[in-house]
This record gives sequence, structure tokens and C-alpha cells, in this order.
Amino acid sequence: MGPMLVEKLTLKSAVFRRNIRIESEVLEGDALEVDCTRAVFEEGVSLRLSRAEVKFDQVILRKPSTIVADTAATLLSLRETDVADLMLTDISLSECHFAGAHHLDKLRLEGTCTFGSYRNRQALAEELAWRSDRNAPVGPRRIADLYRQLRKAQEDSKNEPGAADFYYGEMEMRRHSPATPWSERVILHLYWLVSGYGLRALRALATLAVLIAVVSVSMWLGGFKTTPVFGDTLIYVAQSTVSLETKLTSLPKDLTPFGEVMRLVMRVLGPLLLGLTLLAVRNRVKR
Repeated sequence: MGPMLVEKLTLKSAVFRRNIRIESEVLEGDALEVDCTRAVFEEGVSLRLSRAEVKFDQVILRKPSTIVADTAATLLSLRETDVADLMLTDISLSECHFAGAHHLDKLRLEGTCTFGSYRNRQALAEELAWRSDRNAPVGPRRIADLYRQLRKAQEDSKNEPGAADFYYGEMEMRRHSPATPWSERVILHLYWLVSGYGLRALRALATLAVLIAVVSVSMWLGGFKTTPVFGDTLIYVAQSTVSLETKLTSLPKDLTPFGEVMRLVMRVLGPLLLGLTLLAVRNRVKR
């Protein structure tokens, strides 16, 4: 079939027995609307779109299929569609609703598939809707599950940095979900506060710096039986972070019970925060 001039392409409830290929090109004016709701593609479908908005709800795909965006194409929804055989390439997913889609953990994303943004991280449309209205139909518990499945899809594709934002979103939704036990929420709040779920290296370093400063002042004021020079105390605490013994001869050797507790705190929390910093860097650069 040759090219056609249309403003809206409706494939609602259509059944295709053979593989079908559809290409669109919109040079000016409004975006082309492509509605594939309840369509059945027995041999798969290949959509190559430019300046288009696609609804892909309740679609049945019997064979591998692709949706490729040349320029400015947006996928609006995948509700109740089994996406195990679907590959998306270079398409905007900033408005896409994933809730209700099946086998999201097998969805393939290639090229530059862009999501919405929240505080400099990728975010699903469902999360953005929930943050603007806490009574939104899709709540934190369901959104966490969406993030978990999409994270697995990215990890299976060896895209660890791309999966990091989905992990962050999953943890955020677990932290906010009323279904999460209060004890777990406390742990998640602390994990978020000190290191951004092991994904914010600067936050972990800042927490470590604050800890060193607080413990240094505490040790200087009451950690030794005699008051040392503050600079020596600071070096001592910093070395305790990595479990090194100080060689400073000017530093008193005898600690008070309070000082022993402070040293123990640094030897436990210091390496932990350093580990979280390294973990955050690794999660961002791992391939």
C-alpha cells in the first residue's frame, strides 16, 4: 500500500494475519494519533514513527514487534498489553502509563528512550501523577512493582546505570507506601538520608564529613583524659574511619569510656559510609 495522508490512524480491534509495517512522517502541524487499542498482530508489527502519539493498550502480539521513533514520537500507554515480545527504540515514554502491562521485566528498551523527570532522575508517569495527587488510582506499592520490573529489564540488557534510577524510584515508593512496615520505613528513611539508597556518592561523603566533624569535637571535649590539640584529634578520628592506628606522639594514649564509644562508632560507621560511596560510584559507571 502506498503513502496516505491522514491525521489519525485508528487500528482499534483490527486483526492482522500477516506481519505489518507502518511508517509515518509528519512535517508540520499536530502530531499523528496512532490508536492500536485491542489490535491483534498475529505475525508482529513494526511501527516507525515521526511526530506521533501512540496508544498501545490491550494489544496482542504473537511475534516480536518494534516501535521505533525517528523524531518526537511519544508512547502514551501500554495498559493490559503483554510486552514480552516488544522492543522500543528512541521513543519518549515521559507520558506512558505502564500500570496493567504484562511481563514488563522482558520489555526491551534501546537507543534513547526518555522518561519523565523528578529531581534529576528518571521517573514514571504514574509516580509523577501520584506526587501531584496522593489519591491517584495507582499508588506507591503498585508503582514500586513497576519500577522493579523495568529495573530487571534494564539489568538483563546490561544497562546498570539505566537501571539505577528505576531502583531509586522503587525504593522511594517503598519508603512512601503505607503498606510498608514502619520499621522498614525507618530503615529506608535512613538509607535515603545518608546515601540516597547507595546511589548518591556526594551525599554519602557529606554524611561522612559531618560524622567526622561531630565525633572530632566530641572526642576533643571529652574523649581523652587530657585535652589534646584539636587538629590532632581530627586526624585521629579520620584515621579511625579506615581503622588505622595514629602515629601522633602528641596525642594522649588514654581514652575515657566516652572516647572508647566514639572510636567504636567511627570504626563501624566510617567504613560503612565509605563503602556506600564506592557502591554509588560503581552503580553509576558499571556496564
